[in-house]
Amino acid sequence: MGSLSGVLDTESAWIGKREVVEVKFDPAQISYAKLVEFAVANSCDQWIYATTDEQLAIASKAVPGKVERFSGKPRAAKDSDQLYYLRKSLLRYLALTPAQARRVNGAMGLGQDPKVWLSPRQLAQIPAITKALAEESNPLRELKRPGQLLELAAYERELRQALEKKSE
Repeated sequence: MGSLSGVLDTESAWIGKREVVEVKFDPAQISYAKLVEFAVANSCDQWIYATTDEQLAIASKAVPGKVERFSGKPRAAKDSDQLYYLRKSLLRYLALTPAQARRVNGAMGLGQDPKVWLSPRQLAQIPAITKALAEESNPLRELKRPGQLLELAAYERELRQALEKKSE
């Protein structure tokens, strides 16, 4: 879902004993019906929670018997469950904005090419990251990509320094 234009944020969460993805979206850019349609097309529709009567009607029509009204706040899943596919990829080291991270993670989860969401500078860093990760003394081991936009510039400088040290 995070790869869709108009999706502002996604978060792994729990409602009762069900693991869910909480999707925050801009209805001016993407409709709830389109989100449900995407979920169905990508087998992400095991259970759908709706927050309004209108959403309940839309989802019930698309996936009868798999929809419930929910007005509370889902319990956030642990940090290790967030951005699952990105965490398992070498792309996790790139200085990604929160929106990029969601889109890259979403693309990987759907088996799509995540590189469409990367800048030319980020794409150029991939070979150096790949090389660094193959080395026994991995200089990136201690790096942790920040989730906050304001921290990205400092992180990118740290990443470049680690990669430059490796190439010396």
